[in-house]
Amino acid sequence: ASLQADMERRKKEIDEQRARIAAEEEEARLAALRLAEERAAVEADFEAERSKRERKARLAREAEEAKAADMERQRAMVDEGDDDTEEEKAAREQARKRLGEYRGDVWTACRD
Repeated sequence: ASLQADMERRKKEIDEQRARIAAEEEEARLAALRLAEERAAVEADFEAERSKRERKARLAREAEEAKAADMERQRAMVDEGDDDTEEEKAAREQARKRLGEYRGDVWTACRD
């Protein structure tokens, strides 16, 4: 009877140990899933931020290029040349007079 009781007690301990191991494995599996979800969320946030930075940089670059092209076009309009019309010459002379009469910072006025 004592041998039978020892065997049943031992079997019960083994079953309890298997149940604890199964619970720990399930807990580890769930922790790994949570970690994978968190990693995916962090990567998605990183990609969104990277995309946002790239878009902002692209827009800034495009704005700078447009500004440079506009400045080049304006300089070409102001530059004197052999093919200037009388209207261009008159407009240039009028701008020179206006700038000559200006009492503020000419560089700021020209830049704006």
